[in-house]
Amino acid sequence: MQHQYKIFIAAFACALLSAFLLVGKNAHSGVESNPVVLRLDAHHRSLRKKRNRNDPKTVSLRLSNEIIQQQQIAHAGIEHEANQNIVNRALAMQSQTERPFIIVMQATIGMVPMIKSWLCNTKTMVDVHKNTLIIVDALGFQAMEQFETEATIVMDALPPSLQGSWAYGTRGYWRTTQNRVEVIGHLLRAGIAILLVEPDQVLIRNVYEQDDLVGDMNADLVGTSDARRRPEFVFGFLRIKPNDVVLGLWAYVEKNVDREMGGKISEMSATEDPNIELSHVRGEQVFFNQELWRLLEKGQLQVETLNTCRYPNGKWYDGGRGGDGKKIRSACARSQNQLVVIHNNWIVGNERKVLRAKRWDHWFLQQDESMCQIPEAIALQRAVDSTEYGRAPHGGPTRAEKE
Repeated sequence: MQHQYKIFIAAFACALLSAFLLVGKNAHSGVESNPVVLRLDAHHRSLRKKRNRNDPKTVSLRLSNEIIQQQQIAHAGIEHEANQNIVNRALAMQSQTERPFIIVMQATIGMVPMIKSWLCNTKTMVDVHKNTLIIVDALGFQAMEQFETEATIVMDALPPSLQGSWAYGTRGYWRTTQNRVEVIGHLLRAGIAILLVEPDQVLIRNVYEQDDLVGDMNADLVGTSDARRRPEFVFGFLRIKPNDVVLGLWAYVEKNVDREMGGKISEMSATEDPNIELSHVRGEQVFFNQELWRLLEKGQLQVETLNTCRYPNGKWYDGGRGGDGKKIRSACARSQNQLVVIHNNWIVGNERKVLRAKRWDHWFLQQDESMCQIPEAIALQRAVDSTEYGRAPHGGPTRAEKE
């Protein structure tokens, strides 16, 4: 008995010494005190619980990959923890997909119903949700928490005074635009290939099945343009390749947007009034296209412009500021180009956009906006049918749609 007791004491002492040495080693290497490791570990614990990924080897490999990627972007100049989290999540998504880009959407609380409709619209499209990163403000994040989706939803780094929706031309509007430019810059500097989309768009077909988007990945930029002589890209639908030329282009945009706003968004005064109109401000797309044209003239940039019948703007619809759209729809029908994405713009106000979308069977939420129309495949087919027919199934523009 005494002999067994001595053996137990000796084994306990050895175990205690080993544990002490291990803690000392981890403390020396900084593992225990590294907040990135702790945050990633917590993130993966919740991810495993949510998605039933219980294979410890898979989880360990995924965690290791994210830590390595985090080290690679440690000097990217990301000051805000929320922005760092956005990049971390995007890197994790990119490391787990075979698709050539991830889909990125950035919006605020005022567009939450349209975000939900977009998610319902694309729910049956293979790989779209699991490769979509949705960045929303704090209020929008809370509103989306109970909505079931495979898409990754993260909180934006917008200051509290900028949370919400702002009228075009106000300081709040331009500040949120500035924030968007900054966030996209962080993603590109981290080496993430992205397709920018917006929640007021309707996907008639899966973007991952379109040759003009995934067939040739040599182009630096692929986007939509209304201009005939030279491309004038908009950020609403834009595929961006994160190479040195594009990073230089984006740095030019960030620098000029910051100058227009009198400094970086992180330097804004706490007493700044977001409701003041700023008529002098030039938007981010002005600087983007200025530098794009300069690089094109030098032969340093390769771009592709998407067919406007496959990716039309809001002039395709009736109502709004684009007229009745009949000529555009007729011309596109004769061209026999399959429509992929329609941007429900050229109409002012989210409420008017929703009304127009409903007339065209391009709205995919149930009336209480808590769930998708079921079955989702039938709702999508109705949207396909209305675009091919070229006429709104539920009549012409209502008085409520007019400005």
